Amino acid sequence: MIYLIGVEHKVQWRQPKAYACPTRQANWALYLSTLEETIAAFRPDTVAEELNQELLNQHNGAKSLLLCKKEEIEARTGTTIKHVFAEPDSAEKSAKGYKCEETIEAILAARMHSKPSREQIMAHMIAHQHPIRERIWFERIRGHLSGEILFICGDIHLYTFRRFLREKKIHCRIARRRIGVDSSCLSEYEGLKLAIKNDMCSDAHCFCLEPISDTRVG
Repeated sequence: MIYLIGVEHKVQWRQPKAYACPTRQANWALYLSTLEETIAAFRPDTVAEELNQELLNQHNGAKSLLLCKKEEIEARTGTTIKHVFAEPDSAEKSAKGYKCEETIEAILAARMHSKPSREQIMAHMIAHQHPIRERIWFERIRGHLSGEILFICGDIHLYTFRRFLREKKIHCRIARRRIGVDSSCLSEYEGLKLAIKNDMCSDAHCFCLEPISDTRVG
């Protein structure tokens, strides 16, 4: 079984000496208490997350709170829990054909001959680009499927990654949603609604998946 927790990514990492506003501190506290409760309830053999060392380094050597909590629990209980950074680094994403938001915006603008809305950009990201990374996540955790897995991901992925897992006939369950999510995330949810409304997740041949040389961008 894979237990999923959906978050806003800023709750996943912390710079120990950096100032944080009260709202962010409260989100960290909620995230840590959720991890504690979920790990105690389901006793996962492996904890994995949509994060990697490259991203942590970009935030001045920030620490993964999941990794810290895992180590704290191990020290306290004498148990062993595996930890997996499931997110590919930028080089691997590029090698797999993943396109960032700026590239998707340029592709849409070239095709539409007008500036796309944030919701249109996010709809293509969610329906077609996110699954590229999710397939890599799955490969990273495939060797741990014989045991229980706790997986932390961006809240929007609770739709697409759970869909992917079900197609693979992997049992999964949402343990918690929307930790740290606020109004700044609204366009992502509007993008998800647009993708679902237009059944975009079923389109495996969207123009946004074509090689850059074939999209006439730039």
